[in-house]
Amino acid sequence: LPASSKAEEESRDAAPASAGRYSILLVEDDADIRSMAAGCLSDAGHGVVEAGDGLEGLTRFQESPSGFDLVVLDLSMPGMGGEECLHAIRGVKPGTKFLLTTGFLVEGGLAEEVESGKLACLRKPYDETRLLSSIDEIMGTAKLERPVGQV
Repeated sequence: LPASSKAEEESRDAAPASAGRYSILLVEDDADIRSMAAGCLSDAGHGVVEAGDGLEGLTRFQESPSGFDLVVLDLSMPGMGGEECLHAIRGVKPGTKFLLTTGFLVEGGLAEEVESGKLACLRKPYDETRLLSSIDEIMGTAKLERPVGQV
């Protein structure tokens, strides 16, 4: 039997299943958030490498700069913070795609990049659906309903 239009609508409203399978570097100092995000990304079929702070994230990125499609990066971390890590990763590979995460205001040069849509920022707390949707938008596999910087 053909699928009803109601079934089609319900499947579109379900949590997004990313169209691509990406290699993602997840840099997050909060172990609970990192665990939730890593599990969500793995369940969606993505390869995930975890780092607990900016320095570890940079080290993992330097080990395989061409091995990552996206870096999910918390901005507020002790030691090497997210902004410093972002600039260091850009120094290694300038075209790297990022999804910033934060519970705070984004300030300075990064704020300009977020406002202009050059960088995406996911506000904490976030859920699995918003995380996957944001990744689909950044990677160009989802229909944009708003500027990428306004995730």
